[in-house]
Amino acid sequence: MSQLLLTEISSAAECAECVDLYVAQKWVPAGFLPYDYSKAFKYLFDAVRRGRFACCVKLEGKIVAWMLAEVGLFPHADYKVLQQKYYCSSLTGMAAARAVKILHEAAVERAIRDEIPYVTSTASPLDSKLSLPKLLEKFGWERYSYMAIKRVAEQPRLRKTRESGGYLDEISGQR
Repeated sequence: MSQLLLTEISSAAECAECVDLYVAQKWVPAGFLPYDYSKAFKYLFDAVRRGRFACCVKLEGKIVAWMLAEVGLFPHADYKVLQQKYYCSSLTGMAAARAVKILHEAAVERAIRDEIPYVTSTASPLDSKLSLPKLLEKFGWERYSYMAIKRVAEQPRLRKTRESGGYLDEISGQR
């Protein structure tokens, strides 16, 4: 039995293979969110060249799953989040679940390395069953509707109280 192999996406040929895999997905209705292949390729290739998290899973030398994640900031917070931007797989069943786990564990490792306290991954808008976040929940992630979140470092949750204008640490209750 062949094994799934995690690798970083590192070449233009691998970027093209990833974009080909993404646009070949049959679950996307024709004409829904039309895309421009050259722009999709350029976006992924630029992300790879800039050192973003861009990894794939190969089976017998062929890319069968891939994920792109980028560091972002929520507009309501002052901490970084490693956000999954694209996830794609041609696998089914247990192999698909293993690929999800492999790629998301690699994203967590990157977040730990880069001292990013959270990793997020979202379901596709076409996934009414929320399969990806529900699967990640089984792997120990927290799930909130369509989003799965993995806390990889403690980050104090602060909120500004209206009455005092100061910040209240929601964990300890201290100002």
